[in-house]
Amino acid sequence: MHIEMISSPESTESWIREGVLGAKESVLVAAPYVGKILRDLLLMRSHSLPTTLITSLRIGDVLGGASDLQAIYELSQNQVRVQSISSLHAKVYMVDRSRVLITSANPTQNGWRWNLEIGLAVQSRQIARQVLQTLRAAKPYPWISAQLRQYADWAARQPKVSRPRILPLERVHLGFGGWLGLVMRAVAHLPEEFTLAEAYQSALPLAAEAYPNNHHPRDKIRQQLQGLRDLGLLEFVTPGRYWRVNVDLATFLR
Repeated sequence: MHIEMISSPESTESWIREGVLGAKESVLVAAPYVGKILRDLLLMRSHSLPTTLITSLRIGDVLGGASDLQAIYELSQNQVRVQSISSLHAKVYMVDRSRVLITSANPTQNGWRWNLEIGLAVQSRQIARQVLQTLRAAKPYPWISAQLRQYADWAARQPKVSRPRILPLERVHLGFGGWLGLVMRAVAHLPEEFTLAEAYQSALPLAAEAYPNNHHPRDKIRQQLQGLRDLGLLEFVTPGRYWRVNVDLATFLR
């Protein structure tokens, strides 16, 4: 098994560029923060190449400028499957399910070209499989392009953060449609701590009106609760019990 050290600004970008442009089977990027530099690279790949981006789409990070939501949306428009894990902190680049770079470098201008970042690259299908199993076990939330467009449009309309500011869920849900927006509206009026049964009670009438032909609304509602967690709007307290969280932007004024 071959292992090599990869660092920024010396070799991270070149390792990833070579891997993406030479990939034959698939590409996966998992990192909490994403910039235009990754978008530009992935748009150069063959669009028939299965490509997955797993990232964090927490509202505070997006509005604080840590991640470029527009770039992520553009990738979704170009056949990149976008998923989110709210607790993601790892930075992983995988090519053809056999070459893996685990590093401190986010796919951003700073991460690849300016910061001192260090990682290890390995050629091993066994390690690649273990990484994939770990990511899948976190149950990433799947985003469709229309959702990301709504999210990006809403985020672009928000005023620049110039002082500590709290965004309650009642304001956030105005930017989202579809199932995600529906469940946002349903839980916005529940107590701060609520149960899955209470979420069903609030959301099912809305679902019956908006999606009368959907025969599995409870499954969709549970999935959207996971989406709210990945946006940083819910915390899972215990199985079947949730805590509603407002977006606190004070952190990003430091």
